[in-house]
Amino acid sequence: MQILAEHLVELADRQAITPVLFPQPGLRLRASFYLALAEVAVAIAGRDVRFEFVVDPQRWTSGAQRLSLRRLSNRIQAQGLPTVSAKQVAVVGRPAGAQRPLGIGVACSEVALPAWAAAVRVCTRPTEAADFQLVVA
Repeated sequence: MQILAEHLVELADRQAITPVLFPQPGLRLRASFYLALAEVAVAIAGRDVRFEFVVDPQRWTSGAQRLSLRRLSNRIQAQGLPTVSAKQVAVVGRPAGAQRPLGIGVACSEVALPAWAAAVRVCTRPTEAADFQLVVA
């Protein structure tokens, strides 16, 4: 989690790019994944974390994505985490600098990204050198 969080903060702070997590098709990231990632990212970046679930306004939002957002929002509220938030957006936000929350997008592979965003692929088996591989312990 540390390496992934460091990469996301590097993209946002040093390269002025909003990172967008692209889980491989069929990979469902649980709320506990996002909370663990947020905990590490808050420690590294020294500021709040905001997850932005990106949906294409021309398409129907997937049920899995809506469920993931709802579960994450419920866990954030249940644990009383003031440094973490989650919302649904049509376009991922621009990087806002070190004084504002660290925005981390979450999208499926069909979503087109704006010029200020970069895909960070998350998979169980890497297909490219730049993929982040999750290992189930």
